[in-house]
Amino acid sequence: MNIRKPRLIIKIWFFLFIFWGIYTPVANIIGPEITAISFVLFDFILLLLAIITRINLFYLLETSKIFFLMIAIFLASIYVGFRSSLSGNDTRLFQNLQIELQIVFFFLILVLMYYRFGFTKFDILKLFLDVAFFQSVVSIFMLLSPALHNIALNLYYAGRPENVFINAKRIYGFSSEYTFTTPIVNGILGVISVFLTIKKSKFFLIYLLPILLLVLLNGRTGLVIFFVGTMIVIIKNSKNIFRLCILLVISILGIGFSFYSLSILSPDTFTWIISFFDDTSNLLNGNLTGNYAELGMQYPFQNLLFGYGFRIYDLNSIVSNITILTRSDIGYANDLFLGGVVYIVLLYIPILLYVYNSDKQDNNFKRSGISLFFVIAMLIADYKGEAMRNGNLLLMVVTLAMLIRIPKNMKLEEQTYGKL
Repeated sequence: MNIRKPRLIIKIWFFLFIFWGIYTPVANIIGPEITAISFVLFDFILLLLAIITRINLFYLLETSKIFFLMIAIFLASIYVGFRSSLSGNDTRLFQNLQIELQIVFFFLILVLMYYRFGFTKFDILKLFLDVAFFQSVVSIFMLLSPALHNIALNLYYAGRPENVFINAKRIYGFSSEYTFTTPIVNGILGVISVFLTIKKSKFFLIYLLPILLLVLLNGRTGLVIFFVGTMIVIIKNSKNIFRLCILLVISILGIGFSFYSLSILSPDTFTWIISFFDDTSNLLNGNLTGNYAELGMQYPFQNLLFGYGFRIYDLNSIVSNITILTRSDIGYANDLFLGGVVYIVLLYIPILLYVYNSDKQDNNFKRSGISLFFVIAMLIADYKGEAMRNGNLLLMVVTLAMLIRIPKNMKLEEQTYGKL
């Protein structure tokens, strides 16, 4: 196989592909159907390049276990679509299966970068950080310029009624899922920068502050994800107590400096972020305030096993004579109402096991805690919103797990399994 060091133009092309895959900035404007068609088109182009390059895709699909994960997601989607149709509700089959197109998109990107263009796994992670760094620079310019901020607002609302409260505090950068997925994805990338600082070079600390500021500009859950992930990665990878303490101090100072910068650049956003800590304190004291009061946790007790075939995120869209006390953002609640415990087992367990076992496939990641962090991040995120069914957050975590899982030696694979 012809493997050579990636040139700048190749890095730029993959930078653009990764940016589109993570953020899909015009998705709200062009709609889900055209967004899906774009992924089909990109998948086809990347597949042709992989075939021309003679990459053994069948073997890689099997060894990375991504084929089996995609089957599990497909079966779970079919089940919940069938359950929804029985109750007369929207099957959402197209939306639930779009993640498959996106997984194929990133799978092809990863194998082409790794086997065709000579990127190492750490090089690929760095390119993901480059994407987040660029996003942070764009966000800072938007923070300083209301005219540029309007671009982000147009990408987010896409003609829908605007929320003045959100406009004053959030929505920065080029994305589509600003208020939920984007800050959590960026929080995960912040942890990746800490991980690479430990594993490779202190150079990766330069990504930390911009990414943390990017997290704070769009959502507070991303900060929780970053803090939890940083603790896991530092404790699991720093054998030297002194070095562990230094990294912890640097991370805490980074968070503190980001808060300080935000208090100067955007006082409204800073006040909104601080309110999260007040709401959390109230929660621990038994009082639901702020977003916690809006989450609305409840269970389909009368049909916990199979659910009812509808979500309780939007009560106006439900076809049922069942009385629902309140709507809910919580992923677990919505998925239990959709397909019950059966659906949770069919969907959650394959995804979480795939992600959790990924770091066992590569010595550079083994016992690093990175896969454990991905699992915890998904579980935390699913309390804030519907994270396990679709969306760029699930895609991001599965993509990083795929990256860790792809085998190193393609020569052996070609000799054993042949070429496409």
